[in-house]
Amino acid sequence: MATKYNRQVTNKYYGAGNAGKVYTNTESDGLAKSLINSSQKFGNALRTKQDLKKDKAIEKIQAMEAGGKNLETIQSEILAGKHPDLTGKYVEATTQFHSGRVKAAEVINNINVALEAGEYDISTMQLNDFYKKYIPDFDGQDTSFMAGFGSNFNYWKAKQAEKDATERGQIIREQKISDVRTVLANVQDEDLETRYVNEWKNFGTTLRTSDNEGVTQFYTNEELMIALRQDVASLIDSADTPEKIERAEKIMSLNLGKGRDGTELGSLNSRKNTKTDALKAALIAKRDAITQKVRRDEAYNTAKETQNVWVEAFTPNEDGTEKSPLQLEEIKRKLTIASKGDVNQIDALVTYFNSDPSSRQIQDPVKNQDFLLAISNGEFESHAELMIEMAAQNIPQSLFSKINGRWDRYQAEFNEGALKPIYDVNHHYTNSKNSMIKEISQKYFLDDDGLGTRENATRDVLRYVDSAILDQEDEWREEGVKVTETMRKKFMEETQDYVSKTWTGIAKGDDTYVPPNTVSPNEAKEIEIENERIEAEETQIKEAQEKANNTIIMQKGGEPVTLKDYVNEITQAFADVDIPRFPNTIFSGIVSEDAKYKQQTEPKIKKYIKEVIGTGFSQDIFNAMSNEDFDNIITTLGTNAQMFTGDENQDYYIRRNLEELLFNSYNIEG
Repeated sequence: MATKYNRQVTNKYYGAGNAGKVYTNTESDGLAKSLINSSQKFGNALRTKQDLKKDKAIEKIQAMEAGGKNLETIQSEILAGKHPDLTGKYVEATTQFHSGRVKAAEVINNINVALEAGEYDISTMQLNDFYKKYIPDFDGQDTSFMAGFGSNFNYWKAKQAEKDATERGQIIREQKISDVRTVLANVQDEDLETRYVNEWKNFGTTLRTSDNEGVTQFYTNEELMIALRQDVASLIDSADTPEKIERAEKIMSLNLGKGRDGTELGSLNSRKNTKTDALKAALIAKRDAITQKVRRDEAYNTAKETQNVWVEAFTPNEDGTEKSPLQLEEIKRKLTIASKGDVNQIDALVTYFNSDPSSRQIQDPVKNQDFLLAISNGEFESHAELMIEMAAQNIPQSLFSKINGRWDRYQAEFNEGALKPIYDVNHHYTNSKNSMIKEISQKYFLDDDGLGTRENATRDVLRYVDSAILDQEDEWREEGVKVTETMRKKFMEETQDYVSKTWTGIAKGDDTYVPPNTVSPNEAKEIEIENERIEAEETQIKEAQEKANNTIIMQKGGEPVTLKDYVNEITQAFADVDIPRFPNTIFSGIVSEDAKYKQQTEPKIKKYIKEVIGTGFSQDIFNAMSNEDFDNIITTLGTNAQMFTGDENQDYYIRRNLEELLFNSYNIEG
């Protein structure tokens, strides 16, 4: 049996091998050389009498390609005999050559798509390795096809290789610079003067070339300066504290010593060029920005801390009761610290909680609405100013949660760029309000001076509508509802209907305006609940005090003594027992706290107090006493001692001083 002939050709893949080298079944240049040679031979062959016929064949292939047919479809149709004009020795070679060019274009397009998709990672891959999966199998292909493929692909490949080499060089350079910055960043602030410049210069090492024929620099001077400027620029860009910007300032002032040629390099600050000037400008700008930020942060933190204290003051205890006098005293201390001693806020807190709780009920809804609208209109510059005004107007405590929430909302919207409240911005709200005002203008009238019921009615309507809008927006927000314009439109239709039915108008010529009752059911319920709460609280306090007053706290002569009996005894004792007389100049020292008073008078008063009260007084007894009873004791003490002057301010400080002396005498926390 004859031995079967084995074709001495293996599969060929264009672009195989490392770093762009092409390998085939030979040790020569392989396929790339074959493609070039084939291209040259075919180029000579084209210059024959068959040129016209070949050109027509190419035109037909191009037309089929333009019609949407790919190379595989065209070739299969030729083999099937569907295009007899594309057969023949010369035509076939031309067809194959052009087909190779078409295939190269397809491959190039596929590679470009992959490149754009980020499938090629230059840091871990080589171009030729990346090309492998896109290069067709050339086994059995005509040399004309290979020549056509190479004539198109080789040119594009060379351009890509050039671009790749440039990018790799840039990456290597950037990595070198990054290495320098990594080392410099690890130099501690306290070591900048001793280590920073030395570490930087160490990268300027001189090396022998690979052929040992000369020397080269590990880092060029330009690369070192780039690394230095980038380190400073990075510090400036990321700096968010004064300490970080100080590091950049220090580095720019460091003496860089001498260069390789012996010239003095000076510091970055001393260098005159556009790049260094840009660094200086950026440094100044960032330093100013950080300074302003620190001030803003301090102001913000102070504002939030004081706001939190106010929230604590108005938040009921876990058992539902309001803050006790002792708790309010601690809150006052916290407010003093948080506000950095803001006297206006402290006085507002004291004044508000010293007022009669019944005066802080919801008695004037209009005043309350105006106050809430003032917040949304941005009439308060700070939360502190807001709380001071709340105390001044004696706004009900029950509204604090809404007031605080309204402030937070205004701040958030302002920071987002909103300059007006939503009721003056949203088109459904503004259009509906305009329509309402037009209707009101026909129901109410102006007098000859331009005044009258129309102005009052319009003001009331706008107050009601704006308040209703904000309340509805708050309700949606609390419920987590995604508000749509359809919802707002429907709400305004309902509101407009209510306004039309409520503000019914008056006869023309009538100058009497009686505002309609616009208290909503919810508001009415809030008023009722608040009144009930205050009444219940007062009753609870009264009952608890009566119980404490009737509690037996000691035995005297075998007889039980209640708290009330004991308090009455102390009060009467201060009224009956004469106090030692002191010079008037010393008593005036209660206000001025002169040395003579502190050294002589205070010890005598404390001694007098302990003689009158005795040893039975304690923290528990003080806590159980009513505020009224304790005030009576202090009043009796000061009156009997003839300390009060009749001046309200001076007498206030005298009372506080006497309270403090009593507390100190028995180690009581007042």
